[in-house]
Parts: sequence; structure tokens; C-alpha cells
Amino acid sequence: MAAFYLGTEVASKLKIETLKNVEMFPLLCMLYANSTSNDTADNFVNPYEKLELELNLIRYQNEGAYLGLALLVLFNKIIPKTLFTNNATLSLKTETLYTSLCQECKLSTTPAFSYILTCLLDFQGTYITETENFIVAVHDKIFDIISFYVGKQILDTVLQYGNWTFISQRVQFESINERHCDFSILIPREYERKYFDRIAVEITNNKYFNVFCVNQLQYDSFQHAFLKFVSENEMICKIMTENMWPLTLSSLLGYTQIVEFVMFKRKDKKSNLTEIKFDSCSD
Repeated sequence: MAAFYLGTEVASKLKIETLKNVEMFPLLCMLYANSTSNDTADNFVNPYEKLELELNLIRYQNEGAYLGLALLVLFNKIIPKTLFTNNATLSLKTETLYTSLCQECKLSTTPAFSYILTCLLDFQGTYITETENFIVAVHDKIFDIISFYVGKQILDTVLQYGNWTFISQRVQFESINERHCDFSILIPREYERKYFDRIAVEITNNKYFNVFCVNQLQYDSFQHAFLKFVSENEMICKIMTENMWPLTLSSLLGYTQIVEFVMFKRKDKKSNLTEIKFDSCSD
């Protein structure tokens, strides 16, 4: 396979032991098939470091492409092409997302979406592929690396405006000190409030399935932090305890701390209502 894509000269430099440790070897062969670099064989020794180095160069040398990759992260690896072509009809949310992204990237101007698309298409077959209606990450493994590298640089925008599935599956608190995937984005304590603020938005919009699909809810330490946030927010606490879905979903998923919390709050509320009614009758 290496000889077919890379040529016999490069293939001869690759060690069998090296190739056995590269889980995305076929993909890398295709990515580097047209490379004119003299060190193509070195790309297989530590492919993740190599790709992160390339992304770092894009960050500082190709503003348009970097913004395009950031949008790929924010839209969770699938960007609708209407984003680049129908600027006049962009929603307020998308405009706000883009403004936030440019500010977080410390840009003095907001480049046109058409410019970003042009820059991004230069990496077709490497990082992205183009379909009739979408710009899509070329491969899940490549997107893992892009999201891990770029996501850490734009945490504010990710937490406020990013695709919820991306946040719920790829972002985890550093402070809970639990196991995580190699490409999970571990956020420091100073970002935890922003994470919970985003959860609050999902709760107020009655998107309970979004809330309870959060990957780190499986850990007691995160459930504890989540319930502390809920307890300190009267409105969120009221929604969580008065709607049937938080109790139903937490029961089905085995989130014991949340079940106990909701049951206690409901019982406490019922007791208070009984006392109020009794006092009224006494008067």
C-alpha cells in the first residue's frame, strides 16, 4: 500500500514496526500521496505531532483556512455551504458566533465567508472534503486532531455557540480527574461556569436529552458539580424539579445523585405546600 501511494523510494524507508503502531496508516498514505517533501517517511513516525505542527503553521500563516477549520469545529465537522454563500440571510446566532470567533482569534477585521471558503478548499483531501451542500471533515481521525488542537484555542466561542453534540462528547472538566479519550478537550476551572451557563441554556429551552447526553455525567464527581450549580440557580432548580424529564432520564441512565436530588426537592416542595394549605385552613 505504501509503495502504491508514496512510491517505492519512500516505502523502503518505512519500518514495519513503525507502521504497526500507526492506526490510520491507510489514511496517511492517501494524505501524503502527493507530497513533495523529502521527509514524507517521517510523517509516519509520529503522525499526530506532525499534523499538530501543520495546524500550528496554518494558525499563524493562513488566517482564512484557520477560521475555516475553527468553523468546522464549531459545527461539529459538517458546515452547510449556505454559510459561505448566503451571507445576507445569516441568523443572528451565526453572526454572533462568527463575531465571537474573530474576537477570540484576535482579528481586527472579520474576513468574508467567501474568502474563508477559498482558503479552506486549498486543503481539500487533506483536512476537508466538499459535497454538493456541505464542507465535511475528510476523516473522523483527522477531525479528532483538528478539534483537539483548534478547540482549545477558541474555548469561549465553543462553549457559548458551538454544536452541543461536540461539547457534550468532547469537552470534560480537568478538575474531576476522570478517564477521558485521548482527544478530549480538558477545560480548566475558570471555564467551568461558562460550561454550566451553556447547560442552563439547554435546560431553559427544554432540551433535556441534550443535557443528559453529556458524556461526563457518568462520573459522580461531575454530577456533584452539576447539582451544586443547579442548587445555586433558583430558576434552573425549579425547571429541573418541576418537569418530568430530568427525573425520568436520570433514572433511566442511572445518575443516582440527580435522582435523589430531584426526589428530595419534590418532596420538600410538597411538604411546604401542605404546610401553607394547613396554615390557610387554620386562619
